[in-house]
Amino acid sequence: MLELQSITTNIESYEERSIGMLRAAATRLYSDPDVEVERFRRIMSQLRQEYDDSVVTQDPLSRFQTQVVQTIPNIVEFALTYSEGALQAMGYLTQGKPAPTLPMSLTNLLANGFKIYLAEGGTLKNAEFVADLFALAFPNLEALAEHSPMAQGMLWGFVPRGDHLALKLYLNTRLGVGGTHRDRVLSMMERAKIDALDCYDRIYESSTVASFHGVGMDVSNHSSARLKLYTRIPREHLADEVRRITASQADWRADDMIEQCERLIQTVDGPLLSDDIELAIGVASGATPTFKCTAFFVTESGSESSPILGVRKYLEDFKYDTGLLDEMAVAAGKGIESGAMENHPIHGVGIELGRSSIPKINLYLRPLI
Repeated sequence: MLELQSITTNIESYEERSIGMLRAAATRLYSDPDVEVERFRRIMSQLRQEYDDSVVTQDPLSRFQTQVVQTIPNIVEFALTYSEGALQAMGYLTQGKPAPTLPMSLTNLLANGFKIYLAEGGTLKNAEFVADLFALAFPNLEALAEHSPMAQGMLWGFVPRGDHLALKLYLNTRLGVGGTHRDRVLSMMERAKIDALDCYDRIYESSTVASFHGVGMDVSNHSSARLKLYTRIPREHLADEVRRITASQADWRADDMIEQCERLIQTVDGPLLSDDIELAIGVASGATPTFKCTAFFVTESGSESSPILGVRKYLEDFKYDTGLLDEMAVAAGKGIESGAMENHPIHGVGIELGRSSIPKINLYLRPLI
């Protein structure tokens, strides 16, 4: 009973903690952080709107569960990007507000995402591109009704770029029904005018230990779209998988990439480090592919363990300022005695290799619940 009360209390102040984390990052990146706070409020409000008003027959228990779920605020994750010696960007990801079914959740999320993107200076051409990729990933949306309404089918990521937003989207192509996974992903590449058949084969088809597939996309007003092909593997297979994935890329040095990945894992290692790591290839038309490796952390209520020290050390090893990490960690738990469901704000830390000898670092943080 006490834990339920703690969760309820923490949820009530969740948006305030989210804004505190946003403000800490915006203060370092933008001349007027209040502008970004107001933009964040607009986006979070729009994501609560409903467009699919289909009538869903539910038993009393399911109806009660739906009502409870819909009172939960938009869960957000903040992403910080460090490269070239400094903090370069900040964004936030969310899957919005759950609806009674997953198709309804995705329909609402897609419609709200378009309204946000276009209202914040996005282009119609890019919106149409996102719509096409969504349709290719989920050719039979209603077939997803058997999944939980809260299943992670799609994430919208918003990156402030002054007068407009850049997008970082994620589509869980494993959920798609219609054709094979290969057909769906390759059709997405074709729509993006990216010739990367070999990348698909390396990241998915040849792997015997992959536990998760997905496709991400970066969309900006000022550059061509980039797709990212994701998979998750057990940590003990890291070296073998990196060698396999990089084998046919002439300008990638497998040993150097393995060394960088292992350095990341060893530095942040601890009792909360997940057993799986994420590997990805980033591809864009006319550009050299990049390679990504991301470590994730589990969270345990009441645990005294935290990955913050390891992540701070990793940033310090590359001479990055860790002040923002500390500020956002404080903001993530401000006003609550302890997380009822989580005990630290760090979801993951990753590196991207291929364009520089020094990795680009991505850090992912969440407000505590």
